[in-house]
Formats: sequence, structure tokens, C-alpha cells
Amino acid sequence: MKNVVITIILIGIVFCSCKKNPEKPGDPGNPGNGQPVSGIADTLSNRLIFLLATKKQGNSPAGSGSGSLQISLKDTLYLSGSLQRPVQILHTDTTQNVSGVWIQVHTGASIGGVASYYYEVPEVKDMEENDTISVIMIGMDTGGLQLPQTFSVKITPYDKNKQPLGEKTIPAKLDHPKVDLPGNGSSCGLSLPAGEHWSWDLSYINGNDDYEFFNQPGKAFSTGGADIEGSCCNGNSKWPEFCTGEYQHNRTLHFNTYYTIKFENFSFLSNGSFMRTTLEDSPVPWPAESDFCAGGAGKVKESLKLTDYGGTWEVMPVNVPANAHASLRDDTHELRLLTTSSSGTGYGNPGGVIHQLDCDQGTLVLAQVNAGGSFINPIFKFYSRHRNGEPKWYHF
Repeated sequence: MKNVVITIILIGIVFCSCKKNPEKPGDPGNPGNGQPVSGIADTLSNRLIFLLATKKQGNSPAGSGSGSLQISLKDTLYLSGSLQRPVQILHTDTTQNVSGVWIQVHTGASIGGVASYYYEVPEVKDMEENDTISVIMIGMDTGGLQLPQTFSVKITPYDKNKQPLGEKTIPAKLDHPKVDLPGNGSSCGLSLPAGEHWSWDLSYINGNDDYEFFNQPGKAFSTGGADIEGSCCNGNSKWPEFCTGEYQHNRTLHFNTYYTIKFENFSFLSNGSFMRTTLEDSPVPWPAESDFCAGGAGKVKESLKLTDYGGTWEVMPVNVPANAHASLRDDTHELRLLTTSSSGTGYGNPGGVIHQLDCDQGTLVLAQVNAGGSFINPIFKFYSRHRNGEPKWYHF
């Protein structure tokens, strides 16, 4: 089987293209506005939005211990009106595969307890063919709520047989989104203290029932591989030669090649310069070391490419078009990147409209025009604040 990483992306309704589950009950009220405490958990649960989900009455199945599960959250899960934040769960047990999660809202016994129902959320279709990653989409309608709100979400991963693999209750805080820019009294901003950087989490373009485009570290593209011809001559493998007396190859092997970006990190310096580092993984066929007589898959050779980029950055006022994606219409600044040096090929990543910059919560969200040059359905890119040497995974 395989190691599995689940990414849970928390989406404010303001730019979620999916619909609420039609079987949800009506909103019983607004927490903090005189509503009986018994309904608060259901109210918050009713505001959750999923790409695909099934609502079930009662308590979610209990996970028996956490096993080898790890999670990328250090402590609190922060949500805001237009924030998308990935939560990754790593499962190192290669005998199991996570195919979805159960989600249930908890508010504490003193203010409402546990929601009367939970959600069964399968992995996103776009990631089903990936050997190591499953993605669950979660959103929340923040309209009309008194902010900040605090509650908890219990997350229980399950396998293909609907058996729980563990559980974790995560404290959550819902607040207004922030854009920490120079001059607004923020504690930092794009330019982080020495020894810290912004690490890419994911990118996507919204679709109706799925994503038009989705990418995150480790997602494999061009997974169809390559078929290469060679020869088997009296039990001896040959490439690129033919067998004696023959004028074409007599065997074909399949080589499992792919392309993936393992990470992208940014450091923005206060002097207006930036450093960007990417690591790409694109194994190449190795027919000379493959056995065309044995059949099966051909050997591939590791090909990791670490590229360092340098250049300048600036934050400028921007007027987003009137027909831009609804989530961008109140955004007022953009990050402009001018890459002037590269240790590899290409320059990439011009920056984008700053949709969210919250250095205290450690979130940066940029919006870039799509391939057609439009902001109607842009590419959203998400980064998290990290300290050099800080562990990525925490005990589940």
C-alpha cells in the first residue's frame, strides 16, 4: 500500500464555487445573539461546506488511538472569511490508505457540546490517482456570525473499508481575515524574521464539482510514463542495439516517469530583494540498465533539480477588474516579483493579488491570473510561515 497525506483545505464561502449540502437543516440562529446554548454546535456545523459529503446523525465513529498519524498543525486551526488553509495528516503505516475523514463540530459541554450530526467526506476525485495524497475540501459560511468565534473540530480519518485510523480534536478560531502590510501596525508581514520563510502549500483553480486545476507539493503529473523499445537477444538484454540479423527492436518496457514539485520556499528581505528555492523531481528512463528480457517495468533514474532564484519585490496598489472572482473585489494590493537570476531554467512566479497576509497565523494567499489572463477564475496559491529546521509534522 502507501504512505498517505490528507490535505484538508478550509474555504471561506465567499469564494467557494461548491454548494451547501442540500440535506442540511436551516440555520437555528446566530451564536452569541441569544440562541440557546444547545444549538450552537449545530449552527456552526450547519455552516460547514464541502465539495462532496454525506451528513449522518449521531456521533462520528471513534478512532482507537492515533497510531503513526501525524498532523501539520502545531496547535490552533485558524479560519477566516476568505481563507483557505490546508491541514495535512501523514500516515506512515504502509499497510493502510486513508480514503476520507469524518468531521464533527465540538463546542464544549458548557456552551453546547457536540453537534447532533457529523459529515463523511471522501477524498477529492482529482487526487484519487495519486499514490500518496488524498484531499478533503472543507469550507465555512461566516456571514452574520459574531467574530471571533472559537470551537473545535474532531477529525477522524478512515480507510477504504470505513474503518477509523485514529482521531484528533483540533481547537479552531474563526476571525476576520487580515492583510498585514507595512504601515498598518502589523507584527511582521511578507518580510519575516531571520531564519523564517514562506512555504508553498497548494494551488488551484475552482471548478463546479471539482477543480479545473489542483497542485500541491508531491502531486505527480505526467504519470502515464514512457514506453521504450529494446531487444532481448538469446536471453541478453540490449539497448539501443538490435539483435544480430534483426533491423528493429523486439521488446518494449514501460518506464514509470512523472513530474512533481517537492517544495517552493520564499524569503522576502526588508531591502526589497527576495530569494526563492524550488525542488523538482522528474525521474528519467534508464533503458541501458533495464532488462528487456525480464519484462515488467524499466528502471528510472532519480533526477532532482534544486533551483535558486533571486530578484526584487514590491507591494503596489491594484484595482481588480469589476468582473474578477467575487473573493478578490475588496482586495487592494498586489505583490510584484521581478526575478533577475536563476540557477536553472525558467523564472516563474510573478507574484499576484494579496488576498490574505496574516503573519501571526502564518498564512499568505495570492491570486494570479489564469492561463487566459483573467481574474474571473484565478489561480489561488497558498503559503505557510515556517521557521528553518522547524518540524513539519506533529503528533496526531
